[in-house]
Amino acid sequence: MLEDFIYQGDIKSPKITLKCNGELEFSGRSLPENAKEIYAPVFNWMTTYKGNPAETTVINFKLEYFNTTSSKMIYEVLKIAEEMIKEGKQVNLNWHFEKDDPDLKYEGNLLSSNLDIELNYIELDEFDFDHF
Repeated sequence: MLEDFIYQGDIKSPKITLKCNGELEFSGRSLPENAKEIYAPVFNWMTTYKGNPAETTVINFKLEYFNTTSSKMIYEVLKIAEEMIKEGKQVNLNWHFEKDDPDLKYEGNLLSSNLDIELNYIELDEFDFDHF
């Protein structure tokens, strides 16, 4: 049986919370040297989860910064979400960004442009992270 997954994160790695009730969140910064190692269990969890998801899945991206390698990992997360949507599942994708950082909103546009998904853009005054 699938269990909740939490990766605590730090100054260079995102906090990742994947709950079986459909609440998924990526927050903080994502610039680890070992991005594939950090995100591999996420892909495994999501692949299992999409077989029997909650009625509604909400994925929140609250990343204040991510590097190129991490953007590829985020893209893979979005691809899994796209598969779920195509299978008729209810998935809400929320892309949070600080109002003073339009580049982050642009990154969301860029990542989603090659996928059949829609991101909900949520403007914040500033991020408030508790893990670093």
